Amino acid sequence: MAEAVAFRTRLQAEISGKESEFFLLRPFTKEYEISKPEIENKAKAVKMSENMDSGSIFPKKDPKTIFLKLLEDAGGKIELEKLQQKALEKDVSQEKFNIILRTLLETGEIYSPESGIIKLV
Repeated sequence: MAEAVAFRTRLQAEISGKESEFFLLRPFTKEYEISKPEIENKAKAVKMSENMDSGSIFPKKDPKTIFLKLLEDAGGKIELEKLQQKALEKDVSQEKFNIILRTLLETGEIYSPESGIIKLV
């Protein structure tokens, strides 16, 4: 375990360009030595991942966004039960659904023109 931590620390130091500031209590064995091209490839991968927006790779499932998108996809008007069913299929919990519904009704982003119908403003 200690060797893995030491290896990771050394790799991080080499990638960040601080290998001269790096201090180890024990020398590395051949098993943990890394070639210069391998270090450069890892450094490039780290730089690429720093420049990428994590939201574009794995978009978060915002329940409010899902709720509004379902309404838009239905033409701006949908039966409450159908909206609820579709939201549950998109992993929006019943409790979260009720909170979002109440919040959007209170803020005036949606309204109920008739009983059981939800409509975008």
